Amino acid sequence: MSSYTPRRPLLAAALCAGTLGLALAGTTALANPQGGRGAAGMQRHGGPAAMHERGPRGAVERTTTRTRTDDGWTRDTTWTDREGRTGSSRTVVKRDREAGIRTRETVTTLPGGETRTVNQTTTRTDDGFSSNATISGPQGTMQRQTEMVRTDNGRVVTTTVTAPSGKEMTRTVTVERDPESGTVTKRVERSGPEG
Repeated sequence: MSSYTPRRPLLAAALCAGTLGLALAGTTALANPQGGRGAAGMQRHGGPAAMHERGPRGAVERTTTRTRTDDGWTRDTTWTDREGRTGSSRTVVKRDREAGIRTRETVTTLPGGETRTVNQTTTRTDDGFSSNATISGPQGTMQRQTEMVRTDNGRVVTTTVTAPSGKEMTRTVTVERDPESGTVTKRVERSGPEG
């Protein structure tokens, strides 16, 4: 088990948010592979742009409109922060139920006029799911790959984030349940650049 402490906040935040979110949502999403609340939950927790698409935590006014479509949904959000600055985002989600594939694109316009785009494809597998995301913004383009595999007594979620510089960080979360004692054990391992 590594004691590595990441020094790059953006990379570390994306890695932790993506891994934790997909781990938390994975069981629900797979229980309902056709989409619905389970699939939606994957982004509610996962993705480094989640805060920006809903507005910063200091937002004093936020308006969201969600529209259902034939193969998914769209969501438009605008917000105003405490300094009167405004931002907006548009998310488009599409599902191919037969193939077990879900795509999601979010384009966020930040108060300064800069944009951030997240393109994510999640594919159902025999024993879990895999997800690939590209996050593009003012700081460059970052890649995030996540794989969740169900085991006999839990699950293993591995997320690898590649920073705009090309450096990679990997986080593996192993969750094991002991049905007899009711104990749940979670182990987290990290690896990545030291500087």
